[in-house]
Amino acid sequence: MSAYVGSMEPSLRVAGSKGSDQRNRVLAAAIETIAERGPDRVTVRDIASRAGISPSHVLYYFGRRDRILVETLRWSEEELAERRHTELARMRSPVKALHRFVKLYLPVDSVDLRWNLWNQVIARPPTDPETVAMVGALEQHWVDDLVLLLKQGQEAGVFTVDDPAPFALQTRLLMDGVASDIVLGVQGRTSTWGLRFVLSALERDLGVHLP
Repeated sequence: MSAYVGSMEPSLRVAGSKGSDQRNRVLAAAIETIAERGPDRVTVRDIASRAGISPSHVLYYFGRRDRILVETLRWSEEELAERRHTELARMRSPVKALHRFVKLYLPVDSVDLRWNLWNQVIARPPTDPETVAMVGALEQHWVDDLVLLLKQGQEAGVFTVDDPAPFALQTRLLMDGVASDIVLGVQGRTSTWGLRFVLSALERDLGVHLP
């Protein structure tokens, strides 16, 4: 089993999402197969074999291969969002919460499954309005959560920021660029480097020291 598994481990909790049990079973098989083979190598036949159904049945539920990747990405983001909300809600310090937020956003290494799924979706961007809107919403959830965190820091008197909304978007775009270097495996651009790079920029812009 490859290093992808360590980056995003499959979970049977997907069975509780909307849709038929069969569709959820196919999605669970897709998650497990992508985790093993990587999003760029997995085929519809691989997923069908894992689910114990024919490739045509896989396509019946998802329409095409790129839709499977998008749905898997959505599952990954929803799982991480739940974890993020739980962890940050326990933190009384906005400074510590911001540090954790950045660490959760950035890839853990060059084979981080969530980020490799994003790269696959970006390489083959969706064209139907529904999928485009869904992908945009996944990105916006991070921005909205960061806006809330920045406002909490403002109220506590620890963050200096004029308008949290554009600052949050700017920060997300900064983290995207840093994440790209980590996933590409650029020499010296590790997750540790990425975290320090982003935190240094936030320290400068917010007028605060981040641990």
